[in-house]
Amino acid sequence: QTPIWSEEFYIGSAPDPATWSYDIGTGRWGWGNQELQNYTSDAANVRIAEGNLIITALRDGDNFTSARIKTEDKLTFKYATVEARIKTPDLANGLWPAFWTLGNNFSDIGWAECGEIDIMEMGHVGAIADGAVNRRVGSAGHYEKYASNRYDADFLDRPADINDTFIIYRMVWTPTTIST
Repeated sequence: QTPIWSEEFYIGSAPDPATWSYDIGTGRWGWGNQELQNYTSDAANVRIAEGNLIITALRDGDNFTSARIKTEDKLTFKYATVEARIKTPDLANGLWPAFWTLGNNFSDIGWAECGEIDIMEMGHVGAIADGAVNRRVGSAGHYEKYASNRYDADFLDRPADINDTFIIYRMVWTPTTIST
C-alpha cells in the first residue's frame, strides 16, 4: 500500500509548520489529565536531530515544561495505517508518553465525542503500582460525550522493559475494525 503521507524528520531543527502546530500553555484542567507541565514550542522541549523528533520534559524547581504537537486542520485521514517508531525514556519518574489521534472536529464538538484513538500510552498508574511501568503499553478508543467517556481499552505487558529502545507502534483502521 502506498503511503499518503510520511514524516521522516530529516529537514530543519523543528517540526515543519506546514504539518505540525503546538498546544501551548497548561491547557484547560491540565489538558484533561491533570498534567503538571507547561507545554512550549521551545527547542529545549521539542526539536529535530538526526532524523528524530525529540520531545523532552524538563524540570526547573517545581515547574515542568514539555511539548505537545499536533496535525489538527493540517493532516486528516479516515481509514489508514498509521505508525511511528518511538523510543521512550525510563518512566519511573511519572512520565506519560502517548501517540494518539483525535477527531479533527474536536474544536466543534469536544472530547470525547470527536473520537480519540490511543495507539500507544505508557506510564499508567496501574503499571507503576504493578512494577511494569516500562513494560506495559496501552491502547484505547474513546467516544461519546465527555461525561460518559465510553471507551474500549487493552494493555500489553512486554516480557522486558522497552524504555530506551525504538519500537514501531501501528494502528490499522478499516471501515469495520481498529487494531493496534
